[in-house]
Amino acid sequence: PHTLRQRLAATVLVISSTSRHLALSDFIRLSPRGSHIEGWTSGIQRVIPGRDPTTLARQSHYFVLFSTAAAAQAYKDNIARLHHLSRKWTPTCATSRMAPVPGVLVDGEDVAALVSAFTIVPNSQRLLFSKVVKKPYRPAVARMIETGGYHPLITPEAGKQGENLVLVGLDRGKMNAFELGLAIGLDGKERNLQWRLEGGEEDIVLLGSKSDPKVAQGEQEEDEEEGWDTEGGERQWEKKKGKGLRGPPRFIVKFKDSAEARRFVRAWHSRILEGESLERLAKAGVGEQAQVSAEVLW
Repeated sequence: PHTLRQRLAATVLVISSTSRHLALSDFIRLSPRGSHIEGWTSGIQRVIPGRDPTTLARQSHYFVLFSTAAAAQAYKDNIARLHHLSRKWTPTCATSRMAPVPGVLVDGEDVAALVSAFTIVPNSQRLLFSKVVKKPYRPAVARMIETGGYHPLITPEAGKQGENLVLVGLDRGKMNAFELGLAIGLDGKERNLQWRLEGGEEDIVLLGSKSDPKVAQGEQEEDEEEGWDTEGGERQWEKKKGKGLRGPPRFIVKFKDSAEARRFVRAWHSRILEGESLERLAKAGVGEQAQVSAEVLW
């Protein structure tokens, strides 16, 4: 893991108008290869998905931290090249049978493999926006770089991102942290193996509640988020007033380790609350059914 000093010195590349459902591997495999690039990851320190600072819901941009400005520019140029190739040489494109013009491919590259690996935007999308953020960074971006994410639960002292933290939400109804804990406990009873939460009084945190560190630290009214998804990546700062979290509940659940967090996501994402857990939760206003969303806060 990179140190706090290295992260604070990083160059930030914002890639916007992308899919909201990308994984770290989608970015790593697009790194340019070559003797002038430092290592196969091209100096990538971290990738932070853009999120709503209040709900932590994914947005369609990503912050990619690089160890040097040269590495950031090389990556920016490479994804522009790959986007061009994906637009021109795809199985459904009339020009796919044409050979790429000289200079587009590096020695030994296979067009089909390159296009297949380029998943950050669909090949039908005409534009891909990316921008190297100028220093000094605005406070919201600087805080995000320092902590490695959007939430105080993701701390620089952890030396990692939120791999052991899972963002859990319902598509309707109401629920508090205690009631979600009951549902998780009942699930563990049914599978004869309890989920290994981190332990402690606040291993389940309801976003927007008094146990949410953002609220406790008085940051609810200080969140700023850039309008990265606008054309050209223009900076359009929006002030989000602290009006509390409205809509269905969202939680951060802390697990013992990243492996357990990933297992929980596989088991719980898109789950419909039903059976004994639903009977318990109906009194909490969940209603007849509620679908769960779950994702690791990488």
